[in-house]
Amino acid sequence: HAIAARWWAGERGHERVSRSTDITSPVTGENIGKILRFSPLKPQGYERIFQSGLADSTQHTPRMVRFGQFLSCDPETINTLETLERIARADVNVLLHGETGTGKELIARHIHVASRRRDAPYLAINCGAISSELLESTFFGYVRGAFSGADPKGRAGYFESVGEGTLFLDEIGELPLAMQAALLRVLEDGSFLRVGSSTPQRASCRIIAATHRNLEELIAQGLFRQDLYYRLKIVQKRLKPIRERTCDIALLAEQFKSALAQKHQIPNVQIHPEAMAVMERYQWPGNAREIRNVMEAALICSDGEITLASLPPEVSENSTYPLQSRVAEANSEMPPVSGNDYERQLIVGLLRKYRKVNHVARALGLARSTLYRKFADLGIDQREYVNDLSD
Repeated sequence: HAIAARWWAGERGHERVSRSTDITSPVTGENIGKILRFSPLKPQGYERIFQSGLADSTQHTPRMVRFGQFLSCDPETINTLETLERIARADVNVLLHGETGTGKELIARHIHVASRRRDAPYLAINCGAISSELLESTFFGYVRGAFSGADPKGRAGYFESVGEGTLFLDEIGELPLAMQAALLRVLEDGSFLRVGSSTPQRASCRIIAATHRNLEELIAQGLFRQDLYYRLKIVQKRLKPIRERTCDIALLAEQFKSALAQKHQIPNVQIHPEAMAVMERYQWPGNAREIRNVMEAALICSDGEITLASLPPEVSENSTYPLQSRVAEANSEMPPVSGNDYERQLIVGLLRKYRKVNHVARALGLARSTLYRKFADLGIDQREYVNDLSD
């Protein structure tokens, strides 16, 4: 030890020992060595022998990747995004699978932006939001006099309107079998007929489809055509739910907080570490959409800082979400977080903050009469929250 100390301190010249501590045996008291503390000038080759704490932290900093408006630092999701970036330029049909709120529409939109079709229209359609009677005329258009109540001039459908662009068919699993057969014809040869016409039209758009349902199970049940499934899934990618990429929770919360603070003109709002810790433990059955809703309500109801009290009770009180409930939510065919739940959460949060109905109405930009109707529709008893019942 003494030889080593002389070498480091003397023979190396430009390095110095700034402190040394003798090490003695706890049994005999004999000097058995030294602890040497060196000056900031590290000897040549130091980095090859020792790993600094800064180097370690830099080396393990998670990589964040942006795919349009979709952000992630989850390694598996990053691999998916990088693959989709290459697929976007390949101009093939894509099938996206993921739970409600995982960002399938954001992915589809950026595939369009990253493709050669970026200057053509992008059209997003929710297949489950169109009545079965109107599906054919909506997708393929119709000619004058095709049916009672039709536009006298006729109307172009989605395939005709989007032209050389991209058609995003969200919730493709909701299409009835008859419409699936009509869609299959378009995918096979690119031809379709307007309702009431015998003149073929040509479709030249790219199809991106998405669903939260298990299409293979629907095929087994006879509810989805297998041939259509294989036409759509030239490339198939699954988007992981938030509970499987918890590293993205803080990333998304900060992203939504910044965007919503700008929207509502609320400056300098921070998220308290305790609130963030609770959010990171919560399972987010509504995925990124639920994070956005919670952040908006918490932001509006906060006083300069988003604390545990700013979060809705389903987040703050149920951060240890039962596994059975997670599975049930994941397999549910209904969106786990409805618009009414979010609206009720927002109004109750503002009532707790302002304690006056007129202040809540002003914050929401609503007439008081409209707000009272919402109280009745959403089952909110404002008397539990307001200070002045005459308000």
